[in-house]
Amino acid sequence: MTEALHTADDVFHHLEPLLNRYGLWLVVAMLFVEHLAFIGFLAEANTTLLLVGFAWHQPLWMWVILVIVSALSATTAAFLSRLLGTRGGGRVRARIERMRRFEAVAAALRRRALLLALSYHFVSWLRPTLPIVSGTVRVRHRWWYRADYVGALSWVTVMLLIGHMARRGLNGSAVELAAGLLSSLVLLVLVAVIALTVRQFLREGEPA
Repeated sequence: MTEALHTADDVFHHLEPLLNRYGLWLVVAMLFVEHLAFIGFLAEANTTLLLVGFAWHQPLWMWVILVIVSALSATTAAFLSRLLGTRGGGRVRARIERMRRFEAVAAALRRRALLLALSYHFVSWLRPTLPIVSGTVRVRHRWWYRADYVGALSWVTVMLLIGHMARRGLNGSAVELAAGLLSSLVLLVLVAVIALTVRQFLREGEPA
């Protein structure tokens, strides 16, 4: 067990300089890929955000840029997926309608589009799914893209903060450790509550 911990620590110490140097571009790329329809399931943005939040040693203004650009990357990919759902031909539409839980997502969008636009980023499998479904079912709200961006900003900020607070706690005194871990736990509970709320929205849209 001790050897495994030492090995993991050695691996992270080798990764840390890379994450600190290329973290911005890694997050931007990962978030873009994960929000693309059909291929987004190949990426894992939550882990990337947590690792970069844990390892990044940059001034506050760079953190602000990281959050803004990362959210923009996610919503740009979501816009392209939504456009594919809106403009795609018959074959594309047929493939979209065969997607997992399409009917539940479509029904939830028709009833709670604003809430889903604000919260779907917190649910991994919805990130590549919901934008293209929203285009397919023609959710045409003027506020959609603004709500999508606000939701992406919130998600990116929370995930980075969890990693950052955990790092501050581990590198500080016992009091700072407790405060950092407690802050991370509170944020994790917030993420869980949002994910469970979205799950309930989708259950309401499932056929009886």
